[in-house]
Amino acid sequence: QRWVLRPLSVPLSQLLLRAGVTPVGATFLGLGTGLAAAAWAARSGGALWAAAVVWHVAKVLDFADGNLARALKAKTVAGKMLDGLVDVIVDGAFLVAVGFVCGGWALPAALASVWLAGLGAFARFRYLHFLAWLPVTDAAAGVGPAVVRTGNGGWAGAVRGITEVLERFDREATIAGLFVSLAVGHPELWVFGVSAIRGVVGVINTAGSIHLGARQLAVPRGH
Repeated sequence: QRWVLRPLSVPLSQLLLRAGVTPVGATFLGLGTGLAAAAWAARSGGALWAAAVVWHVAKVLDFADGNLARALKAKTVAGKMLDGLVDVIVDGAFLVAVGFVCGGWALPAALASVWLAGLGAFARFRYLHFLAWLPVTDAAAGVGPAVVRTGNGGWAGAVRGITEVLERFDREATIAGLFVSLAVGHPELWVFGVSAIRGVVGVINTAGSIHLGARQLAVPRGH
């Protein structure tokens, strides 16, 4: 991402900005491009290179919408949530499509990964929504905005660190790994690797969100 997608997104963002495309419009453009890549991959009969390039374009658009939002000073929480949802849909659809082409255990692995990743994303979204509406006040002051203390130490901090490492590896290595697996003629290795990473992250996000939600329910509240 750092050396390929982000640099490519800059001229594309400038082009979209001149064309009057909004950040949300760029997000939906990326969604359409990503789903087209998945459909192309599923119908490719094993010729995945072209579909991989189209998916790469969708990932560039994923950066472009953020660039547009910053340029137009139009960053919103809803836009960030929409962007995250589109990421889950596009990445999941393409992973399943490649798994479908590879056959064997690749398809069940991809489907399980998408289910776990989607569950984790939903759990995290519900946890953030829960925090937004939970009237937790500072017990010492008795007034003021919501105070959220999740803690970064102990086993929770270690698990969080592992999750961040896995997510960073997924972001930085997924696209390169796809092209490497295509070059050696074994795209199923990419499917299994990505499925394993996203499945683990999905389980951690789900369990972590439930754990943190339970902790917030136990926080003393001022009146």
